[in-house]
Amino acid sequence: MSQIANRNNLDLKWLPDNLAHQVNAAVNDTISYLLKLNLKTKAIVLGGGWKNQEITLDDQKIKTDIDITIFSDFLPLALKQIEHIEEKVRDTHNINIDIHGVIPRLLGKSKTFWAYKLKSEGIVLSGDTDILKRIQAQSDDLPRTEALRILFETLVNRLMFMNNLTLLKYENYYRIAKSYMYFGEAILALKSALAPTYAARRNNFRKISKQLDINPEISKKIFAGYDIKLDYSKIYTQTINWDLATARRDCLYLIRWFLQSISKQDDENTALNMVFKQAKPRQLFNIILWYRLRKTNLHPKLSLINNFTVADLYKIVFYHETDEKQKYDIISKRFFTDTIDDKNLVRLFKAWPIPITLEII
Repeated sequence: MSQIANRNNLDLKWLPDNLAHQVNAAVNDTISYLLKLNLKTKAIVLGGGWKNQEITLDDQKIKTDIDITIFSDFLPLALKQIEHIEEKVRDTHNINIDIHGVIPRLLGKSKTFWAYKLKSEGIVLSGDTDILKRIQAQSDDLPRTEALRILFETLVNRLMFMNNLTLLKYENYYRIAKSYMYFGEAILALKSALAPTYAARRNNFRKISKQLDINPEISKKIFAGYDIKLDYSKIYTQTINWDLATARRDCLYLIRWFLQSISKQDDENTALNMVFKQAKPRQLFNIILWYRLRKTNLHPKLSLINNFTVADLYKIVFYHETDEKQKYDIISKRFFTDTIDDKNLVRLFKAWPIPITLEII
């Protein structure tokens, strides 16, 4: 029988006192604000590396975000309020909070990489202590498209996003190194070799890397990405050239490698169609996407609501990166009135409601 977790049962004795106090205060405020939304919340869960003490620190400063997931069937009613909560906690406590959402009635479809991570790493802070048991994802039964999902999200939400940032040298290096770590996560998902912790996944990648027919320089950077995630100080001793443009090219290289590996087709357009042939429009989520984009300079067309799929999203990104303008225009002009540049691609991905903003599928 499920129990109800006491509000914030987080044990942070392993952190320095000042950081433990900062994190606890930020988490407590986030929980309070979320519960005040009256969304009939089933549970609030802390994700990321906190459960296994795999948090990136530098000179007693937390270098990682706090990922909090709210389980509620009424999430679409409070998207703007949730964004305001993130901003309020960030301004108050000087720490980044990323709030994700899961619709509990859809947990029967929860076979994604992000679902697997949440199930493995989650700490129930409030609500039903058994909520994570309802997640279906296992390390050896994720859809192969999950590997590509990780790569596309890394390419846009991490690497393209960095084009709009001005960062100190080592913060820039860290973000690029962490992107390479996610390249490794994608490969592990494809090879059914995931594990519950970053350390275990790093070891699994070390084991399978010898059998991979990919550029050995990319494998070297993936190892380094895992090492730096587990020990930030290694960013200062690595001799790797962490270059953003190179990382984008390496991500595109892996996307092509994945497409060929999954589809067994050399033609990339054929491969994309084969890999995502079962992708179907999800009208509820497309309505949310359209609503989020309607006041931006993307200007979505109504065709987006009835026809847009994750395959279209990924094709826009792929043809943008490969500079195939004709193919890119055919897809993008079907759903948007204006040209989509790097900045707008990031905006589109941020607005896309799955896999973790509204649903784990």
